[in-house]
Amino acid sequence: MIYKKKEKIASSATTLPANFFIESENFFSKTTITSFPKKNSPLYYKNFPVSLTPDNGVGLKTLLNGNYDFSSINFLKEQILKKNKKNLIIYDIGSNLGLWSRQIYIDLKKYEQNINIFAFEANTYLCELSEINLLPFKNNVKVIKKGISINGGKKNFFVDQQNPSSSSISRLDENSTTVVREIDTLPANSLIQLIENKNDDNQLIIWKSDVEGEDINLLINLNKNFLFLIDIFFIEVSSALIVRNSHKFFEICKLYNSFYYVNKDTGKVHEISFEKIENFVHNIKKITGNKSTDLILVR
Repeated sequence: MIYKKKEKIASSATTLPANFFIESENFFSKTTITSFPKKNSPLYYKNFPVSLTPDNGVGLKTLLNGNYDFSSINFLKEQILKKNKKNLIIYDIGSNLGLWSRQIYIDLKKYEQNINIFAFEANTYLCELSEINLLPFKNNVKVIKKGISINGGKKNFFVDQQNPSSSSISRLDENSTTVVREIDTLPANSLIQLIENKNDDNQLIIWKSDVEGEDINLLINLNKNFLFLIDIFFIEVSSALIVRNSHKFFEICKLYNSFYYVNKDTGKVHEISFEKIENFVHNIKKITGNKSTDLILVR
């Protein structure tokens, strides 16, 4: 367990509420912020704490706002409920701190959904925090300390020393202070084995990934048998990589009915017609104001 020395935070620099705790740990000489969400927070569950990295901007926003990716998770929840299926399998590839899985599990469990989440995180630092954040749901949410790659096997893993929550199989920004580790990865197509009943008509399968640039490569290399089982994709894509693989991506889009993107500045979800997908792919930065965005494909 991570819990060790605790001190109250009273820092105007971070403007964090006084009831948050900071815990010293030997993760790249970093510290861990632990909070106990209020009962009206989407992250609240029976007073189980949330652990975060203090160098992560998303983490600070989570502490202050009490939720994580609220708009996109709420949208995804609506899509799931529309399908009216009770058995959910969710792949969370690059689960980071496990907050996305925690919030969507808590949200969907209110509707008596039967949920199984497989949360993959190769970064040891983040994986240990993820295990804490998902501890109360351990029977239904499995945290797996492995990366996902096209072919599996040993891979170089790039970690930013200044921001250890930033890590990827893809090489990070050349300006980052990167160290290289070796990790074990599973082949993306092997994850189909986690679906015990592939003929369950009351089953909904969701693939969510945020793996710092590898998302589109994983998507276009999934075999058709697997693609036909996945009802919703929720992936982060960068403009350069999706343009480079646009032909294969458009072929996959033909298997889906609805398309959306998330504006990272506002958090709002916008629909894209199939006819406008190509224009969107080639103009992500112009349309969204960012080099990358979250795309949602719904069958």
